[in-house]
Amino acid sequence: MRAFAEVIGTATGDASPSVLLFFDDARYVFNAGDGTQRYCNEAGIKVTAKLRTVLLTALAPPAVGGLLGLLLTAADAGMEAVSVVAPVGLRPFFDAARPFYHRPALATRLVEVAGGDAGAAASATATATATATATATATATAGVTEPAVVVDDPNVVVTAVPLVPRSPTAEEDSAVGASPSSNLPMVVTYIARLRPGPGKFDAARAAALGVPPGPDRGRLVRGEAVTVTTPDGGTTTVAPADVLSPPTPGPVVVVLDIPSMAYLPPAAASPALTAVAAAAIPSAAVGGGGGVPTVVFHMGPASVVRSPAYVAWAAAWGAPAAAHVGLGEGVVDERPLYAAAAEDGAALAGAVSGHLFPLVVGARGVPPEGAREGPRRPPPAAPPKRKKVGGVAPQLTAAVAAAAPCGGAGGDGGTTTAATAGWTVGAPRLRFMLAPAAAVGFDWSVVPPWTDVTTAPFVVAGLARQAAEGDGDGCGEPPPSAAVTSPAPPPACLATLRRGDVALRVLGTGACLPGKHRNVSGAMLHLAGRGNVLLDAGEGTYGQLVRGLGRAAADAAVADTRLVFISHLHADHHLGLLSFLHRRQGLTAHPLLLVGPAGLDRWLRGYFAAATGRRPATAAAAAAEPTAAATAPIADGSAATNGGGGVGGGEVGGMAASAAAAAPTGDIGAPPLPPPDVGYLFTDAAALTAPLAPPSSPFPAQLGLSLVTVPVDHCPAAYGVTLTDMVRGWSFVYSGDTRPCSSLATAGAAVTPVLALHEATLDDALAAEAAAKAHSTTGDALGVCAAPPQAGGMGAYRTLLTHFSQRYGRVPTLTPTAAAVGRLVAARAAVAFDHMLVDWVDLPALPASVARVARLFRGVGEGVSDAPEPSVAAVEV
Repeated sequence: MRAFAEVIGTATGDASPSVLLFFDDARYVFNAGDGTQRYCNEAGIKVTAKLRTVLLTALAPPAVGGLLGLLLTAADAGMEAVSVVAPVGLRPFFDAARPFYHRPALATRLVEVAGGDAGAAASATATATATATATATATATAGVTEPAVVVDDPNVVVTAVPLVPRSPTAEEDSAVGASPSSNLPMVVTYIARLRPGPGKFDAARAAALGVPPGPDRGRLVRGEAVTVTTPDGGTTTVAPADVLSPPTPGPVVVVLDIPSMAYLPPAAASPALTAVAAAAIPSAAVGGGGGVPTVVFHMGPASVVRSPAYVAWAAAWGAPAAAHVGLGEGVVDERPLYAAAAEDGAALAGAVSGHLFPLVVGARGVPPEGAREGPRRPPPAAPPKRKKVGGVAPQLTAAVAAAAPCGGAGGDGGTTTAATAGWTVGAPRLRFMLAPAAAVGFDWSVVPPWTDVTTAPFVVAGLARQAAEGDGDGCGEPPPSAAVTSPAPPPACLATLRRGDVALRVLGTGACLPGKHRNVSGAMLHLAGRGNVLLDAGEGTYGQLVRGLGRAAADAAVADTRLVFISHLHADHHLGLLSFLHRRQGLTAHPLLLVGPAGLDRWLRGYFAAATGRRPATAAAAAAEPTAAATAPIADGSAATNGGGGVGGGEVGGMAASAAAAAPTGDIGAPPLPPPDVGYLFTDAAALTAPLAPPSSPFPAQLGLSLVTVPVDHCPAAYGVTLTDMVRGWSFVYSGDTRPCSSLATAGAAVTPVLALHEATLDDALAAEAAAKAHSTTGDALGVCAAPPQAGGMGAYRTLLTHFSQRYGRVPTLTPTAAAVGRLVAARAAVAFDHMLVDWVDLPALPASVARVARLFRGVGEGVSDAPEPSVAAVEV
């Protein structure tokens, strides 16, 4: 049997700490944050086919942000059953997700780990959604809880250790610069013990007992008793214990999530964790047999794991049998996780435009300031005598005595002392082999190196082709707008703009699920001096910002976001909002207006209530207590009334707070939720379909934008949106997901957008499939956006196509190349890519990018033919 624990994600911003426990016949995933399934797809990690259990340390977005997307994909792939283990609140989480998560064919068993005296475990009960719930309970005493077994199968026994936080003492707070904690949710640590290995067979003892070589000895090894003939002609029974040494304890995997110092005291006091630590100490220290091979994955941030108290506690785990791997923020190096998309961007930057396609952070293989690569080889001191795996000897933990356990980005700048030399900086695909016994230890053989993606073979070949066949010097700047003649000059509103005044950052251009080359839907409109507008937020949206801008600049963009528009409740358009809002909670942020379908607010409130351990209020309680919809602070310290999904009276940060007073409140007859600190003011998109309606007033008053939502033809409560800058005079249209929609064309024609961002999920050859799935083809999108109003379109100055089916790979719309290039250029259109940055000053030259894109990707076997393309200069726009 082969078994190992593999790092799927680390806290790089575009991923969160996640670990896969692999067996030949089963998979177990610890935490499923944003990007989990995307990276598994990118790296070829086979998870869903044999997924048995997902175990979550918390219900915060870094642990749960990618769960629903992972389960949706698994269900669509034919998986029939799965278990999910998490702290109490898991069931309300799934209840809140019902408007968009519905896969009755996937039998989902939910196991909630309770951290207090919750009584006996509840019986699993089937529901209409084919979901069962059980509760693993433990009695809590002063923050210390007894463990509960949550997985018990032929491969492994997993024990959940609930950690109920307490406020640190003043001395503990001063050590880490933290504030006293209160009302923090419980987290769960997991201890996974592999089944014991069989004892060693004693052939001499077997012979003495009369067991001859042959099948009977095999039965004994398998644990079966046998009957043998004695010398006097009688019979006797020989048991396996008569000829086998005691079983070898199985290796142990510990997944330890200590998000703040409030959780360290209960972890340090946990008898279960203390027992694991003691078992890992080698024989010289305990006077017994060798220590049990143990690997500990530390998911906590550097501010915690670098504290003296944490380091001293971790040192007690001993060495060399225990290996420590740091996965948390500030501990790991923030290398690019999605290499395929980074390579695409590097090729586009060189062959098309460095302005349109800026390199992602870390693309050149140079670690950010203060970061360092994790250790790949053992220190000068001789490592334990274990078999090398993948040509690299494992780096195992030395005793940690003081200071930081790991170097890495942030914190102290990644400095390393002798005390930290034994810790391993986690990286995606890093494995700790658990079986067979001869292979126990680290395996770095499949860990991708941090390389310069600009030198990747695909990039080099594409740039060489561009240089040989291109229409310019290939320097990476946009060709002059004169290369594309136009019957009319650019709109007058563009003449006064400078670079950086207005730009659209494309965060995701794929449909349905995250893919190797394209993330799911998302875009951000940057308005210099006035903040940002987020348009849809598929899973991984925050990570795309981090990869495009770097963590500090991404956090600044998140904090400066004033408006979020969610087009509809399909998961690929809004699941990333959890991580986006979660990140804002730690920032000094501007007030946030959230516009979307009525069910969106209820989902978010249900989620935050579940994640914080707060249950929905009953209707009777709400009636008896009018303050159930009391004010809750938002990120900048202002207060917003958060009852019923609308906004109450009064002023909020100078913003007219009556924006959604008349908006529908979501599910009729559903009990109201308590008001968790969601950090946004919600307006139902249905209330904004009339530009002069009262709910529209905050947008021009506070953002300088006129916002009109447009019902589109996709699913119930699906909307497009038009934005008009009341200061600069330009307009922008976003379609969301839709069939070709006359109402959207009419709304666009009323404002004549300088740019329309429209979905083009499928090519024209799949028009019937597009209609059946309520999506648009390339031709549909061009007809709505590029056609003049008299022909039923909106007459957009430029059109950008997005939301492509993941079946296409890199370039979905350029088949055959010659016809497609001419068609797009004639329609004043271009193809969107992840991390594309469309500044309004580059709009005149945007169609000229199409031929270069087609040439770059020609012959790569992903949606582009080898047909020659026409000269762009000869095409009239």
